[in-house]
Amino acid sequence: MKFALILVIFAIFAVVAPTSMRVGGACSKQGCSGELCGDEPMISPCIFKAEYACYQSATCARQTTGRCGWTHTDDLVRCLAGFGKVLPGN
Repeated sequence: MKFALILVIFAIFAVVAPTSMRVGGACSKQGCSGELCGDEPMISPCIFKAEYACYQSATCARQTTGRCGWTHTDDLVRCLAGFGKVLPGN
């Protein structure tokens, strides 16, 4: 029963997931507030954190490591620093 419920929830999510989350290998902004960057579908809790505004104009792209990540720009680093946050390495 528990397994069937998980499958139903997954099926519903797959049908209603925004097309921006169906990425197929391309890096894209994800999460409820667009605060995640990845090439696989990801979800996050829908909570508000002021620093998430920094990611609205940020670039989510494949980095030199081969992984998706936020492109380090002066604007993004400065914005996050204003909230006492540091952009993690890619």
